[in-house]
Amino acid sequence: MSIRNRKSAQLRSITFEELPAWFDLDRYHELAEFELDDWLINLTWRAAFLNWLGDQIEEFRTEIEDRFQSNQGRPLAKRRTKPYDWANDRYSRGPESHPELKTATVRSLSVLNVAQIIKWGAEGNYEFSKKLCGAAEQMDSLDWSSDFQRFMSEPFDLQERSEIMGTDFGDVKAEIDLFAPDDVIIADFQKWLGSARKVFEIPSQRMFSDAQLSKWVEFRIIPYMDLTLWAKLEKVNISYAVLGNALFPDEFDVDLPDRIRRVTKPQADRLTQSRVIEAMVRQLRGASQEN
Repeated sequence: MSIRNRKSAQLRSITFEELPAWFDLDRYHELAEFELDDWLINLTWRAAFLNWLGDQIEEFRTEIEDRFQSNQGRPLAKRRTKPYDWANDRYSRGPESHPELKTATVRSLSVLNVAQIIKWGAEGNYEFSKKLCGAAEQMDSLDWSSDFQRFMSEPFDLQERSEIMGTDFGDVKAEIDLFAPDDVIIADFQKWLGSARKVFEIPSQRMFSDAQLSKWVEFRIIPYMDLTLWAKLEKVNISYAVLGNALFPDEFDVDLPDRIRRVTKPQADRLTQSRVIEAMVRQLRGASQEN
């Protein structure tokens, strides 16, 4: 038996009657009217609690329970009265002195980006940063070892993402020759993009459409996340059968446990990934800039 299965076996499986008193599908009716920025707001905090806290989740019990039972009995963050200005979001990275060099997905490398790497190296926070500072001191040497040559020829982002930023961080850097004709640059960039996606193992992300948002409502993604988060907090197991009855109470001629296993759970797991949430942010920034 795997470690994961042993851990699951230690959790007590609960019955339908033992589900939390606050859980009621009627409290999620507003999801049908949600736009992408509403989904992003509500997915982000759930992703944080489900994926990033681990054993520290108990420290946030009060906050989690308050979120489930707040907002006049609705476990959803309040919808915005007007669209958020994602294009000018304070977390948007890029050179502020030349905003014309910053789009939703492409921006010039700023001095701050370089300064951070130097600072991390000087403080010894990351082995890669220390190597980078050491490489700068050896650059003028005529006697490069094979290991040093290999290090110097590595794509910068392969090292940075693996040690500093993490593999869910989607930003990568590229050098562009503006002396080349535009059509050559565009053609070369398309080739580079295809190769970069393979090297960095970041597949192309489809745009989030209204049809997708409707599917998230149909398959009860947010209610599933809330029950899963509650079970994680209470250290209990909710079987697919109980989840199916709770999430789809009016459906009888469907294999509900199979739907949870094959559709709802995979979709929910995907929507709590950092790279998917970042893709939502980028799409919203792009839409804000177009408007």
